[in-house]
Amino acid sequence: MADSGCAIISSGTAGGVLAHFLAEGGLKCLLLEVGQEYNVQTYPDSELEGTSELYWDGGMDLSQDGRLVLLRAKCVGGGSVINQCLLDRFDQLFGLASSQTGFSWVLWSKLYGRTKA
Repeated sequence: MADSGCAIISSGTAGGVLAHFLAEGGLKCLLLEVGQEYNVQTYPDSELEGTSELYWDGGMDLSQDGRLVLLRAKCVGGGSVINQCLLDRFDQLFGLASSQTGFSWVLWSKLYGRTKA
């Protein structure tokens, strides 16, 4: 088994985890990703910049018949990096904007509490 290996194309949600467990099991793994790695300092600041940098074709990758827009991530970590905002706390944002947006900060606060439990 020591001479066996595999290549994993894309470091999306499962790619890195798969590589870890296969390597832990004795396989030599090559994890390939075409995109750039981002961190807090390098993550795009604006939506326009982010869309052009984080997605293939600037976020407008169409199916062959043009009826479906595919959002394909192009960064280390794939869609999990882009969608991580679902895990962030938005206390200040919701506190400031609740009167303008109609979002109930009380509701969000309860949901955060249940998620942490």
